[in-house]
Amino acid sequence: MGCSLGSGLTVLLQLRRKQTNAGPCPARSGPALHPQTERESENEMSDWFDVGGAGKAVDVPALFDGPSADGVWSLVQCGALVSLGTTSDGGALGVTVTVDGRWRREYFRDAEDLLSWLAEALPAVRVAREAVAASSAPRNRGRSARGL
Repeated sequence: MGCSLGSGLTVLLQLRRKQTNAGPCPARSGPALHPQTERESENEMSDWFDVGGAGKAVDVPALFDGPSADGVWSLVQCGALVSLGTTSDGGALGVTVTVDGRWRREYFRDAEDLLSWLAEALPAVRVAREAVAASSAPRNRGRSARGL
């Protein structure tokens, strides 16, 4: 079965191989956060929570401009089931990759993040499909008889 990378994914994989581990997250700068009293924060906190879900809807076609679409097609060509859908509020695209009953789902708002994730997914899908192919033997897939 032929699995090929789109040209954008090939370049991204080459770049990722050259990167080194950057280490732990950088230390947080700025003043320390201190909990406020109920009286001080009641109005501020309710306003903050109220606007939390008011983000803009994800632009799904923009996520697939460029090599991201090639990444999805490459995964499918390798034998993965790829499922796409937006979150209930429309703020992110959910991408689920399934191979032989194992799956992983991530959410994206940015094309670069999606492309990076797809570039990581492709080698994993290849390995998973090779493992299935290596252990596959002819199986009897006939229907079982149902008794009444």
